[in-house]
Amino acid sequence: MNRRAYVGNVKVTDSANKEIKYSDRIYKSEPNKVDLFTELSYVDVAVNDGESITALASFGDILLQFKERTLYLINCTQEIEYLEDTAKFRGVWGQAAVCETDSGIVWVNKFGLFLFDGREVTPLIEGKIDPDNWNSIIGGKPMVGFTPLDRKVLVVGDADAGSKGFTYSLKSKGFNFMTHTGASGNLFNSTGDDMSNMVSSNAGILSWYQDSGSNITEYKWDTATDDVYIDIQTRDQDFKDPARRKMVKNVYLTYKLSENENGTSIPTIKYLTNGGSTEYAFDAALQKNHGDWYTQTLKPNVKSQASNVYSFQIRIYGVCFEGFEINDINVVYRDKVLK
Repeated sequence: MNRRAYVGNVKVTDSANKEIKYSDRIYKSEPNKVDLFTELSYVDVAVNDGESITALASFGDILLQFKERTLYLINCTQEIEYLEDTAKFRGVWGQAAVCETDSGIVWVNKFGLFLFDGREVTPLIEGKIDPDNWNSIIGGKPMVGFTPLDRKVLVVGDADAGSKGFTYSLKSKGFNFMTHTGASGNLFNSTGDDMSNMVSSNAGILSWYQDSGSNITEYKWDTATDDVYIDIQTRDQDFKDPARRKMVKNVYLTYKLSENENGTSIPTIKYLTNGGSTEYAFDAALQKNHGDWYTQTLKPNVKSQASNVYSFQIRIYGVCFEGFEINDINVVYRDKVLK
């Protein structure tokens, strides 16, 4: 950045052939000479803090210095760089946990997925994924990659090509959970061998390399074109009055569900009440062959099961065509008289 190269966590060999390691120092090259570094041209923003630099990234005029636990935002607009902000528990284990996107820098650790857009650090899982669940899936060495064509961030749980992960859409701001339970037992390959960091090519293809014993194999990330499994659950909605009983009359679901030669399945839709686990049926199933937005009216199949409830939740799950989209869900209800 700024016609310079920045390198962190370096080992220097002096004229006497003595090696000195500076684990928390960033050296910067001479302007327009990215392969020339001098002894006194360096940046120190946090030294002797017990952490080492694990990754570097830049966005605009901000240099992001990652350590194991802490992120330092360094302003490089002046001739002398200076520390602009510090973010605790935002560090990463290595460079593979950081990637560039068209919206900023994204990185992952056991505390979540984060985005720096040039102004602030945004925690992307907040209010969407339980932190304990995230931590159990992500593991100690997660990785991220970016697919420019569909603007999604791929999060791989641990760096050993584990069987679980997430995708995050920069368009919809939503997560998809991915797991593999088939014969191969692995989401990204059938062997579970170590995988390299993920890189987006100029053509917009996200790929990585994998150790297959005697060979090194390139793998590419492809979006689904056949039927996929989904599990969408709304929050347990009490309609801002948890103490009052309600009668749910109708649910209006606006969606698209068109089939093609690769996918034809229709997901199942159910509802739950009062925070319970029992699923109840509607009077009709979802319909396919709707390439444009279609609003379907759904009524509880048994009225009494939804006529005296405190809260209401909808679940849509099962195998369906990957182009299934939901625009909105509206619930029509009537408050019961308090006695």
